[in-house]
This record gives sequence, structure tokens and C-alpha cells, in this order.
Amino acid sequence: MSSLERKFEKVLVGPRGEIVGRIRPRADPGGNELVEAIKAALPA
Repeated sequence: MSSLERKFEKVLVGPRGEIVGRIRPRADPGGNELVEAIKAALPA
């Protein structure tokens, strides 16, 4: 994994501990970008 852009960058971790996504530091915690990434990472 490359270094984090800033200390507030969000890293989405999958159920097995793998990194499945990274969200930019200025993303809204309740915004679409983060919510959609979490939904995509959830098991079906």
C-alpha cells in the first residue's frame, strides 16, 4: 500500500482484513462516496 495522502484519509478494510478502498481526506463521512464504497464491500 502506498502512503496515505493525509492523516484523515479513510481506508476501507474488507472482512478478511484486505484494503478494498481508499476515500479522499475531504470526503463527507456521510456522503455518497463513502456510503457507496461500504455498500460495495459488504458481502451479498
